[in-house]
Amino acid sequence: MKKERYKNRIVVSIVFFFFSFLYSLIFFNPKWINYTILGLTPIIVLLSYEFLKNILKPWIGEYPYMPSRMEGIGFKIGGSNGYPKNRKVTRADVLFGCLLLILPGLIIMFLYRLFAN
Repeated sequence: MKKERYKNRIVVSIVFFFFSFLYSLIFFNPKWINYTILGLTPIIVLLSYEFLKNILKPWIGEYPYMPSRMEGIGFKIGGSNGYPKNRKVTRADVLFGCLLLILPGLIIMFLYRLFAN
């Protein structure tokens, strides 16, 4: 991922969290934690991405790629987003994509269960 896009995503995540926290404070909602956890969603997704990327990199030998629904195992990536042109989608890439879809949801459900009544 390009550093400039990554920085922009972090800024947007922090702004999203700030506005959700501000919204919960302004309207004095008794379930303010719901809006706060919702505001944490982009940050949770970014942290999940970084965690999974660092866990799977030693296993794959390079940074994992999250394939779209049209790309199956063995499909050539074609050099998109800074990946090598000859790189193909592997099972580890598919695992990375599935875990990246599931892990943030599980973390959010855990936080709701922990803090919300």
